[in-house]
Amino acid sequence: ILFAHEWQGSILDDIHLKDQPNVYRRPEIIHGIRNLVQNAVDFAQSTVWIRVDWRNDNISVKISDDGFGFPSEILGRLGDPFVNKKAYKNLERNLQKYEGMGLGLFIAKTLLERTGAKLSFSNSKTKKGDIAKEISSESAIVRVTWPRNLIEITDFDANKPLPANTKN
Repeated sequence: ILFAHEWQGSILDDIHLKDQPNVYRRPEIIHGIRNLVQNAVDFAQSTVWIRVDWRNDNISVKISDDGFGFPSEILGRLGDPFVNKKAYKNLERNLQKYEGMGLGLFIAKTLLERTGAKLSFSNSKTKKGDIAKEISSESAIVRVTWPRNLIEITDFDANKPLPANTKN
């Protein structure tokens, strides 16, 4: 699986790395993001993209892959426990032979929401075989967004050790 870095090429020119936020290493964030990335790897055909973006008021992580995307009939229920795709008859998706109950996604969503994150699940509008400007064949998309003030370390000095983690 290839992990494409969004900051390659000209995109790096637009990013001011000095403005890059430093966030607390909270177990909920680490395990939640790791689970979402693992799901993307499991369902990708060959590529997973991870994009981190920050603005003045929020920090977001976008995880996407070039797989078949989320079944439209369960898109609104993703993150609920025991959402089993075996109950749905989309043959193209069932060729993946992945039989989960949705518990991993439920746990990731719950952990991340405990940190103040909002999650959204969607499918790309880019069809297979189309050439998109940035990314072609992007299918499943998970976006995790936090208010910046909830997870950013504001008293961080790169020359000193990280401060102790605190619960927000």
